Amino acid sequence: MSSRTLLERIEDPEPADMRHLVEDEAQLFDSIRRQLQRMLNSRRGTASATPKYGTTDFSGLLRAASSLDTIRDEMLESIALYEPRLREVEVSFSPGEDTFAMVFDVSARVITAEGELPTVFRSVVGANGQVKVSRVPTKNVEQG
Repeated sequence: MSSRTLLERIEDPEPADMRHLVEDEAQLFDSIRRQLQRMLNSRRGTASATPKYGTTDFSGLLRAASSLDTIRDEMLESIALYEPRLREVEVSFSPGEDTFAMVFDVSARVITAEGELPTVFRSVVGANGQVKVSRVPTKNVEQG
């Protein structure tokens, strides 16, 4: 499985002599992070070829505590449908320091050439509904 999405490979193709089967782990994790961010900031129903791609606009949901389950469920559904490099995905609310943002941790196992690696991606939903995704350093992720 490629460490880059099809769109990334089209935007920046590697010359034939640069192609390889060994994947760069950092490149793989960054590709997944970018895909999650793109997907969580896309609005469901705007891509006619993939009408379920994306999520609803989170900005209207940020004011109600009951929206935590809705946001979590939408994140899980989108990841299950459109990010096959992740297994055993869990999304959990994580109290943040910013009262105008909601933080969700996406815990999963990443499929690599050598097996599966545990990881966590932190998704911060800002007051405007935009999602920023970063990877939690591996030293903070339990192995196993």
